Amino acid sequence: MALLRMVAVSLAATLTSAAYPGDVIQYWIDQSSLFINGTIVGGLQTPPTAWSLAITSASMYKAAVESQDKGLDFQQIAVSHAAHNALAWIFRGTRLYPYIDQALKTIQTQILATASPLNLTEATLAGRHAARDVSILRADDGLNDFVDYTFGPPVPGVYQLTVNGYGLPPDDPQVPFVNMFATGKPAMTYLAPPPPSVNSTPYESFLAHVKAIGSSDSISRTQEQTDIALFWRESAPM
Repeated sequence: MALLRMVAVSLAATLTSAAYPGDVIQYWIDQSSLFINGTIVGGLQTPPTAWSLAITSASMYKAAVESQDKGLDFQQIAVSHAAHNALAWIFRGTRLYPYIDQALKTIQTQILATASPLNLTEATLAGRHAARDVSILRADDGLNDFVDYTFGPPVPGVYQLTVNGYGLPPDDPQVPFVNMFATGKPAMTYLAPPPPSVNSTPYESFLAHVKAIGSSDSISRTQEQTDIALFWRESAPM
């Protein structure tokens, strides 16, 4: 989330002082979150949240940077078409196209209402090309690859299927092998250190902490921690 906030701030700085009074970047981040969390068309499986928002943000950033020598209204149109096409690519084959189109029509109408004269076709193509370049880079990033996941033996320290886990299969076991946006290296390149041995004293304190924070009726978990947990659990039944 911190990364997405930094991207939003960076994009907003690129588009300061535009005639359009709203925040175009925040508008598309909000729209992206709305589509990803499936609040418009129920029943559809949603794509990974961070991956999808990163693609949309990267497309907007590329459009903004490549049109920085143009007028601010031009940039806002380019950014909006980049976001639109990125979302259309992410949700290809679903019933969200009309809603994504409407999101673009809404913001473009508002931008053009106060815009200085601009080449709408050129601005549109700038955004489309930015989204296309990003989607090409991410089309073979490893997210589509099959990775079989087998639970280990039921012994202490080996992860098991979550109790009351709704019988769901492992969620995105290929993610450790997906190339990172910033470095292009697989995520597993940056693995955190392993936990303490199950026979050690530090392990007992780690386990007690997890139980205290993770319990459904925890009295020590903060509201922020609860919100974070629910955010990362968005792809599972609530």
